[in-house]
Formats: sequence, C-alpha cells, structure tokens
Amino acid sequence: MTLALPQGMVSLPSKVTSIYQFTNAARTKNIRVDAGALTYTVSEYTDYENFAAEMKAIVLAFETAMKSELFVTQLGMRYVDFIVPQLGRDIGDYVVSPLCRMPGLGSGSPSGMLSLVEFPYAEGALRFQCAAGYGPPALPDELLPPHVELPKKTDARYDGPSGVLDFDRILKPDSKLSGEEILSKLAVMHTDLSEAFKKVTTTDAQKEWQAQE
Repeated sequence: MTLALPQGMVSLPSKVTSIYQFTNAARTKNIRVDAGALTYTVSEYTDYENFAAEMKAIVLAFETAMKSELFVTQLGMRYVDFIVPQLGRDIGDYVVSPLCRMPGLGSGSPSGMLSLVEFPYAEGALRFQCAAGYGPPALPDELLPPHVELPKKTDARYDGPSGVLDFDRILKPDSKLSGEEILSKLAVMHTDLSEAFKKVTTTDAQKEWQAQE
C-alpha cells in the first residue's frame, strides 16, 4: 500500500507481514499463521472429538516449530450456527425468550435485528450475538472472507425467516503456556460453548436437529 505524504515529511520504511495458509482439497478446513496468531477454521464439523484431534496435531506441531513454550496473549474459540426454520416456524421456536425477538415497533415488521450480550466467567468471558432476519443467513461481517467454503444448504431465492447464533469464548492468559496447557484450556472453552448453546436453544429445536443427523 502506498501513502502520499505531504511535502517535507520523511517516509518510513514499509513493513511486510507474511501470512501462511493451508487448506484441504475441499476447502472446508483452513490453518492460518501470521505474525500474531494461529487460527484453525472449519466449515465441515462432524463431532468435537474429530475436531479436537486435528487441533491437537496443529498446536503441538506449531509448538515444535517454535522450539519453546508459547507466550499466549489470547485464546478464542468461536462457533457460528445458521438457523433456517421449518415451514410454519419462526426463530422464536428455536431460541429461548427473550433472545432474537423483534420488538413490535412502528407500523410493520422489522427487516432484521441484532442483539449482543457478554457473560463474564471465572476466567475470561463469552460473547453471544444473535441475528434474525429474512433470506439466506450469512456470517458476521468481521468473519468475511471466511477462508473456507461454506455449505450451500439454503436456496439463494429463499425469503423466509432465518437466524445466526454466534458464540465467542475468549481467554486472555497473557503468560507462557505449553501446547498441552493450551489444549486443556481449549477443551474447557468448548465445554462452555456447548453448555451455552444448549441453554439458548429450545428443547424442540434440539430434538429437530438430532432427528436430522
């Protein structure tokens, strides 16, 4: 990127940042390494055991490459789920009240809504965002581009109700951690995410999704 500086100002040398990305053939899994972060993103998810085994291989390989414990400023685990209700149902049938509810203001139905709440934990916090609207659901803007291919399960012409549940568990250790210590913390974070998902979704929704598996 070139910046035009006013006459008389001294230009600073540009800084080049290397980014390395590795994907599988289907482009459903992506490992990204840059100057400040190691990120593993998947759009194809079978179960946590499979995901955890892949994540373990990545973290331990990275630790080996660094040849030392890692100084970790932040750990994050984020889970995004799209909801497209069955015919005749609405987002309210899938998410517990009062989350994802559109208030009855004005003279017509709102085109969409977004709510955000952050819950403190003994260590770190969990940020939950819920979006509701109409048409095919989409990722939050800050996650674009996703670096992985998203499953195309919703017809582009769909104009019915839809929702996006976005769970983001964050820790800020700000300390040296071994690969095994990182994996132990990530396992706890996954448990927190799983419990949060079960608490914000209705029993009927969970039964419907289990029947589809």
